[in-house]
Amino acid sequence: MLPKPPTDFPVEWDYIQTLADGDHEFALELLQVFVQDLESQLPGLERAIEVQNLTKIYETAHYLKGASSNVGAKVMESLMRTLEAQAKGGQLEGAEVLYATMSQYFQEVSAWVRSVSD
Repeated sequence: MLPKPPTDFPVEWDYIQTLADGDHEFALELLQVFVQDLESQLPGLERAIEVQNLTKIYETAHYLKGASSNVGAKVMESLMRTLEAQAKGGQLEGAEVLYATMSQYFQEVSAWVRSVSD
């Protein structure tokens, strides 16, 4: 049985447990895939923000919005929804802050997944 994540965990634990039909190992696998996804996508998003590549920012934010939604990471989903809208509108003010916040939440999820995977 997996330990329950902290109360301020950026993923809604009850949601992912429901999604996994109560199978704790499957819930962990879902989060592991989510972490791997973000590990592969976040560096490209950071680079796109640095060079203000609106198309890449939009596409990556859209993808990460969906990935976050799929695991119940509502705050992360909201951050990416905002970034996606900014890119679509050609307005990137605050994009670095959105990215940094997303990255911080990712680190929290990643650290917890690593701690229970060992």
